[in-house]
Amino acid sequence: MFLYAYMPIGDVTDYPGIYYLENFRLSERTRGEMPWGKVVPDKLYRHFVLPIRVNNENLDDSRKLFYGELKDRVKNLSMKEAILEVNHWCHEKVVYRPSDARTSSPLASVKTAYGRCGEESTFTVAALRAVGIPARQVYTPRWAHTDDNHAWVEAWQMVNGTFSELANRKLY
Repeated sequence: MFLYAYMPIGDVTDYPGIYYLENFRLSERTRGEMPWGKVVPDKLYRHFVLPIRVNNENLDDSRKLFYGELKDRVKNLSMKEAILEVNHWCHEKVVYRPSDARTSSPLASVKTAYGRCGEESTFTVAALRAVGIPARQVYTPRWAHTDDNHAWVEAWQMVNGTFSELANRKLY
C-alpha cells in the first residue's frame, strides 16, 4: 500500500502489479536475511529501501540481480563496511563518463559500464537498497562555482544506537 500511495501515477499504469509485489517480497526477504535488516526503522525502510525508483530512470529487475551478486559480499560485514563494499562493487561495474542523456536504469548502466553522476548515484542507491541499506540520491540543480548540476548518494548507518546519514562521503 505504501508503494502505491507514494509512487508516481505513471508507474501505477506503466508497470504491472506483479512487478511491485515481486520487489516487495524480495525487500522483505532481504530485510530478514541481512544483519541490519531487523534494526532499520520502519520509516527508513519504507522511504529509503522499499522504493524501486530512485530518479526518473526506467524500472528494471536490478534489485533481484544486485542482491544475488552482493549478498555474499556483505552478509558478514558491519553496516558501514557493507556500505563501502557496495560502493566498491559499484565502482567495479560503472565508471564516470559525462553525458546529457536521460538517467539510465541501473541495469543499463551496468550494460554500458559508464554513466554521469546521475546514473552512478541511481545505480549505487539501487545496489544499496538491494541489500537492505537505506539510501537516497541527493541532487543539486546548480553548483555555485559552475553552471551545472550534480548528484550523489547518502546512506544511513547505525551510529551510537541510532541511524544517521553517512556524513561527508561521496558514494558513487
